[in-house]
Amino acid sequence: MKLPFFISFLPVNTGSNNFPDCSNMCMNRPVWVWQRVSAWVKGLCCWKDFEKCDLVICIGHNPGTNHPRMLTSLRALVKRGAKMIAINPLQERGLERFTAPQNPFEMLTNSETQLASAYYNVRIGGDMALLKGMMRLLIERDDAASAAGRPSLLDDEFIQTHTVGFDELRRDVLNSEWKDIERISGLSQTQIAELADAYAAAERTIICLRNGDHSARTWYPECTATGQSAVDER
Repeated sequence: MKLPFFISFLPVNTGSNNFPDCSNMCMNRPVWVWQRVSAWVKGLCCWKDFEKCDLVICIGHNPGTNHPRMLTSLRALVKRGAKMIAINPLQERGLERFTAPQNPFEMLTNSETQLASAYYNVRIGGDMALLKGMMRLLIERDDAASAAGRPSLLDDEFIQTHTVGFDELRRDVLNSEWKDIERISGLSQTQIAELADAYAAAERTIICLRNGDHSARTWYPECTATGQSAVDER
């Protein structure tokens, strides 16, 4: 049993019901970042949003071993036609396919539901480079669309109203070399372009990320550039 379970007896025995939750016990680093990038201590989505999204990107977390209840939600969204993309150094079975224990047919026939429509084995620590590659492609495509008189790919109104530092981010991303992006991420430019295509084509995207301060720092700009939000999967 977890140590917090035993620690919880301390405030109870002193007559207090105040007890820290996982936000400041287990995930203090990403929470610290979330407070500074979004003025919030957790992600900006809720589980109801999984019923309406058309794309979920799972990066660097392993629901099959750490939070298996999430597999039911992923199975439901795939069943209704939405897509799930996995980005993980580990080839986690729970992200690939899932046999629902509540489904008698799947249990009796040993069948399963394919979850991830695409799986990208990013190099450990390479998610920042992957994100820079995606943002570079999206920004370049947005510039090309503006030059051709087509609608903007980015949500310019949202960026102007709700973000700061986008110009600095833009310069940093466009100055990133593809050879460095590919080397650090472990993915080719073609693979990163596939991921950017899926993200750009989706109208309602949820990004579930693992715990870690640099994950929150890098994924949040990706979401806000298109007027979307991320959820930090606990």
